[in-house]
Amino acid sequence: MLERWLVAAGLLRSQKAKAQVRAWRDSRQAMAFVHKLIAFRERLRTAAFRMEGGLLPGDAFLSEVNTLLKLHPERANLTKQGAKVVPRRQFEPRTPEDVWTPIVAATAELLSELDPSRIRKCESASCVVHFYDTSKKGSRRWCSMNICGNRLKVAAYQRRQRLGD
Repeated sequence: MLERWLVAAGLLRSQKAKAQVRAWRDSRQAMAFVHKLIAFRERLRTAAFRMEGGLLPGDAFLSEVNTLLKLHPERANLTKQGAKVVPRRQFEPRTPEDVWTPIVAATAELLSELDPSRIRKCESASCVVHFYDTSKKGSRRWCSMNICGNRLKVAAYQRRQRLGD
């Protein structure tokens, strides 16, 4: 499960990183980490709800994120990209706990650098996902148009067809 998420998120770029994750993916250490990660996700969800309501995340959550940032700092190197020099994040997890690095970096960015008015819960009643709306107008309603958005549009179309019969 963790390996699939890392690949889907584009975090495992090198063959070495993929091999390292395969080596520990089914270990007790990986399973314990997944349980910690699920608990963290619920605390992050609470912080997202607070931010959607115009509040700041709680002090305990910020303290937890700060601790994780200290324990799992992000590494980067500079590369040329066109006419600019840009940082390129490096991520090669040697243990399951190393997976905290990109997660807490993204959490810190979400909490401190992004517009909280664009943090939304998917409008699909059966979905629990929150997302950051990157659309130009800021009017995105679903976590994924291909999944939740399409499901709702198809249901609405079928409802209109039934009423028209």
